[in-house]
Amino acid sequence: MSPVIPPADGDKPVEQPKASFKVGIISPENALRSGDNAVIRVTVTPQNGFSGNVTAELVDAPVGVSAQPVTATVGGATELKITVKLGTAAGLLKLPIRVTGGTISQREDAFAFVYRVSTLPSGALDCPYPTCRFPAGPSAFVDGVYWVAGSNGSNANSTLVGVSARDGKTQTHDLGLERGNADYYDYGLAVASGKIWLGISHFSTVAYLLGFDPVSGTRTQIEVGERNGRIINVVSLPDGRIAFLFRPDYQPEAQAWSIGVYDPASNVLKLTPITAPGNTLFALKVAPDGALWTTENYTSPALVRFDPTTFTTRKFSIGKERANLALNIAPTDDGKIWYLDSWANTLNILNPMDGSVKSFNKYYNSGQLYSFGDSVFLINNDPSIKGVELLVSDGEELVSLPFPSALGVNNDLDGFIVSPEGDLAYESSGEIYILPITQ
Repeated sequence: MSPVIPPADGDKPVEQPKASFKVGIISPENALRSGDNAVIRVTVTPQNGFSGNVTAELVDAPVGVSAQPVTATVGGATELKITVKLGTAAGLLKLPIRVTGGTISQREDAFAFVYRVSTLPSGALDCPYPTCRFPAGPSAFVDGVYWVAGSNGSNANSTLVGVSARDGKTQTHDLGLERGNADYYDYGLAVASGKIWLGISHFSTVAYLLGFDPVSGTRTQIEVGERNGRIINVVSLPDGRIAFLFRPDYQPEAQAWSIGVYDPASNVLKLTPITAPGNTLFALKVAPDGALWTTENYTSPALVRFDPTTFTTRKFSIGKERANLALNIAPTDDGKIWYLDSWANTLNILNPMDGSVKSFNKYYNSGQLYSFGDSVFLINNDPSIKGVELLVSDGEELVSLPFPSALGVNNDLDGFIVSPEGDLAYESSGEIYILPITQ
């Protein structure tokens, strides 16, 4: 029963506020790997003369996350040490903390980004891991599996690895390419009709789409164009087809670049030339509505929308020759197209509805953009600034939020990809990091 203040001059008794406490939670500052330990800081602030013992504990935690209860310091901060068991919980985890003192109990939530980590095979035939890391090349993240091929010209260029986002288990396959041959260019990786598809280009031969079945180990080759052509940026379309950019030969001023669309179900391949002679196509991304977007550069810089159903294009000018250059793009769920202008040193957002472009200065002139809802992830190409940023804009202002990422011993980051569901994965120092955000 609460103490009562005696009445004065006939006033009614006034009940004194109950003694209590206020709880504050500071989540782990850095991203965690499965198997790591971390600290949650718990502050207990007394109110109305509260005193006594207080206990902080982790309750209703995700499977694999544990912590021993601790006696919290009233009027100060206490560390609650959590352990994430290797191979269990991963993702953006909610960690409920209950603080109890006498008959008073309060609950607050902490949060932690926990990556599932898997070790990849060595990238060199005569150099075992971890001395040599796996050199990640093109990647895709489909149906809960992260697929990554070895990079061009390395001894791993014929290796394909799949990593499960659910349990971190890996599978390794040989694509049947000549290992270490620097003449192979396998830019882009897509998943369609149960196969992993790459674009393989080789000097003095006909470029081809390589379809690899990871269940049976069988290979399918679809030749594209004539000798000396090059395939880049292979992507998956929502209807099961695959698309890619194609340069017909090594004299781009003589012929136009094309967008290729291949249907594995009907075995139909169609190339649609879309550039003026001398112009070049770079990035190729699939928008939420199924349209393809690419960048045309040099004499007439533009973002190009390609309809893979009608095979028609619409071009949006982004500036002038030698003044503007877009090398990568990211279509977002709100219908906008983000791109970096490498010559103007700006990050830009195109609104295809009216053709307007919003530019933001003081931004990196190189990097890669990846769609994430209405926002984008930026991976900077500068080795001294490795990391992931989440960029958010309301159309007028741009906000950069450092995204918690975990990196390996070499502080490198390659093969970054975001799945259609919004989960993300990448390679660092011979390990795959998967963050299943949507689980």
